[in-house]
Amino acid sequence: MAIQEIRVCRTTRDVEGEGVRSEIKKSFGFDPGEVKTVRGYWLEGVGPEDADRLGKKLLVDPVIQKSASEIPTEGEVKSVKVAYKPGVMDPEANSIMEAARILGIEPQAVSTYWEYLFQKGTVDEIGQVTNKLLVNPTVQEIVKENPKTLIVSGEPAPVEAFDVSKFSDDEFSGLVVRKRWSLDEQQRNHIREYSEKTGKIFTDVELGTLDQTWSEHCGHPTFKAKLIVDGVEKKPLIERIKSVSFEFPEKIISAFKDNAGVIPFYDGIAICAKGETHNSPVALEPYGGAMTRTGGVIRDLAGLGEGGENSFSFDINCFAPPDMPKAQVPAGCHDPIYLLRNNFKGIRDYGNRMGIPTVSAAFFFHPDFAAKCTSLGVTFGIIPENRAQKKEPKAGQLIVSVGGRTGRDGILGASFSSREMTDQTIKVDGISVQIGNPIEEKRTFDALTEARDANLIDGITDCGGGGYSSAIDEIAAKVGAEVHLDRVRVKYAGLSSEEIWLSEAQERMILACEPENVPELEKIMKKHGVEMTIMGKFTGDKRLRLMDGERVVCDLDMEFLHNPPQRILEASWKGRGRAEDLELPADWVEAYKKVLGDWNNCSQESVVRQYDHGVQGITALAPFTGVHEDVLNDGYVCQPIRGKPYGLVAAYGFNPIFNRIDPYEGSIWSVAEALSKFTAVGGNYKEAALIDNFIWPKPTKEMLGSLDRSVDGLCDAMKTFEIPCVSGKDSLSSTYRNGKEVIEIPPVLNISVFGRIPDAEKTVSLDFKKTNSTICFIGNVEDAPAVDLKALPNLFDKVHGAIKSGKILSCHAVSRGGPAAALARMCFGGDCGAKMDFSNIGKDKLFKTTTGCFIAEFENPEEAEEALQDIPHVIIGKTQEKKEIEITQDSQALFSADIYELKSAWQEPMKGVL
Repeated sequence: MAIQEIRVCRTTRDVEGEGVRSEIKKSFGFDPGEVKTVRGYWLEGVGPEDADRLGKKLLVDPVIQKSASEIPTEGEVKSVKVAYKPGVMDPEANSIMEAARILGIEPQAVSTYWEYLFQKGTVDEIGQVTNKLLVNPTVQEIVKENPKTLIVSGEPAPVEAFDVSKFSDDEFSGLVVRKRWSLDEQQRNHIREYSEKTGKIFTDVELGTLDQTWSEHCGHPTFKAKLIVDGVEKKPLIERIKSVSFEFPEKIISAFKDNAGVIPFYDGIAICAKGETHNSPVALEPYGGAMTRTGGVIRDLAGLGEGGENSFSFDINCFAPPDMPKAQVPAGCHDPIYLLRNNFKGIRDYGNRMGIPTVSAAFFFHPDFAAKCTSLGVTFGIIPENRAQKKEPKAGQLIVSVGGRTGRDGILGASFSSREMTDQTIKVDGISVQIGNPIEEKRTFDALTEARDANLIDGITDCGGGGYSSAIDEIAAKVGAEVHLDRVRVKYAGLSSEEIWLSEAQERMILACEPENVPELEKIMKKHGVEMTIMGKFTGDKRLRLMDGERVVCDLDMEFLHNPPQRILEASWKGRGRAEDLELPADWVEAYKKVLGDWNNCSQESVVRQYDHGVQGITALAPFTGVHEDVLNDGYVCQPIRGKPYGLVAAYGFNPIFNRIDPYEGSIWSVAEALSKFTAVGGNYKEAALIDNFIWPKPTKEMLGSLDRSVDGLCDAMKTFEIPCVSGKDSLSSTYRNGKEVIEIPPVLNISVFGRIPDAEKTVSLDFKKTNSTICFIGNVEDAPAVDLKALPNLFDKVHGAIKSGKILSCHAVSRGGPAAALARMCFGGDCGAKMDFSNIGKDKLFKTTTGCFIAEFENPEEAEEALQDIPHVIIGKTQEKKEIEITQDSQALFSADIYELKSAWQEPMKGVL
């Protein structure tokens, strides 16, 4: 039966076409004239009548769209069709298939495409636009003619077997290169020695399993390694973090043993959090990479204990500056503005469709993120405290897969994410990129929550890096498993055993279930439209056995699988100097505008507005604040238990440049900034915990020295505040190589803090509330950007107490851009001015980046002095109705700046990006 085609265009304003035109003008400097867009659908296995009915009932909104075989245009146009490559996840096509079946129509396959019609532009110009802006060759292609079939078929590749005991070093490393694994020399030698000792002949499925389990992404061998630092042996990095964290057991429900960390909340409910990166996938395919990053981190909470629930997310990003000249973009890498825009689109589309609010977006821009960006998501949620511990599956229980089908998405993604990036990565690692389907995940989550509450789940985990391999390997590590790969539901024919086992296709979860509970579990899954497969059983023999029909394709001892060789690594740190002092400007107002308009200080509104940050209706302190609701608060507060006053407070902190200069002080900075912002909105650090995310270049001797100092800084900060880390993740592959060119990112340590407060109304926003109120600077900037760590606990206690008592009317943590940037944002929020005397602080500190300090608003000086006794503070001025920030120093006027001119400079940069 011929493929039917449905083409849909807008009858109203073509906002998609206008967006493309705007992006072309910004990115390529020419105007293509009117750009019209067509959404196209190919349907195989249906006749013209059913296709017409499907178009009218499902695909065309008659209010704003029409179906047309030809789209009318004025004059000659150039047309480009863009579609996903065969086999790449097409979420919209999946939804159409399901909706069609509800209508009684049974297509065999569906595919979608976009068509762009350009009014102006040469062939070369349109070609450049298409290749750089509209098509990501990793997952998409330009369609020259309509496909003859949409059905992906093929024969699975045979399972290969290797007697590695007879392999030379070159033969083994050559196999690793051919199979795109990341097994290093020590790991290869360990496998070879095991083969020599036991006579084991390894299949490619077994070696692929070892590769992903021992990868940097999944196994974290660097953080578990024995370190020799400048000749002195030190404990492994992860052991140091755990050791300090468990000094505070009363603050922990679950830490470092499950998909997320858990701490106490109220009324039998616990709160949980996890941070996860997708740096490599975003660098290759930013839209799909960001979608699956978002989907992956929220699945971590769903796979926690017996199943957690997501409340909200943070979005933290490091990219090259959007205005970076194209000639400076490294070979084989995407343009920074392309990465930035599509990263945010992916986060927006996944979070919004899932109904999980993304409440903040943080940026750091530096040219050295041009090749390997940082894309980090941190998600927070709740779980009944009595369901927060992971159950160990028992022999005889069934292994159940629920959720999406398996395809070639993300094959060897864990291995790929553990490697450096080169100028060839974008060409050869496309198969590692995934496209998410948030609707599938939403249905799966709803079903899992119902199944959990019906006591049908005896164990749960998500299919993250490594897919079924990592999920079943981990959940069955102490008991053993027999898995039948031929039972797995696949997206298309032709998948090999290795592909099925290692695929990172999204929206899949693994459950342990008693056989007698299967009928009720099936009912719940069917009710929610979720597919379910019994893949095998837990055995009790502590072996991982994979079957493809009658053939055993993998038989590994769990002890061997989960005990890779420990690395012994040498590290050294010589230091990189110190932060430079700022020169005093000749024109203070222009300098003020420049600071506020810097990529690392400017307004984030145009990004965060794309996210539905109020979707669950639990917000207590909204992301945006102020008269015009256009200034982002320091942190976020919600009330996750409806009808209760309890607040969940969260914030974050990071400073890559300080990490590069001094990783020890940079770690302390990250903790101090996170806790300062947490405190500024009303959080009590004594009721909180941390999540650490280390994103570092490939571990050279120097980078290991840097990482060593960073971990020491984090541990010292935890000891000072008596606060644990309860979860974390390292990503140690952010290096780019092209011949002799090597680019290492400025190391990123993001610290997220989350905790409880008894009353969510005892919080404050950063916008000034009144005119003629008292403005106070709290803290010490003398050693900025370094912070006085030991002084901070008492300082945070005092600020928290003043907020809780209602004495502080508004509060803002000082950070990038120094006191002047913080003051400006408070004025923007209050739509007022301020008259300030910086005599006791010093004009040289106005723009000095620091943390562990606050600007706070009080009713009067007496209130301030009473609340802040015994901590460093100085009253620096008053708010005023006049819309100007006036600064004096030693009784001399320094400058006066109009707040609307400052605000315009602050808002403009990101408006030009999104």
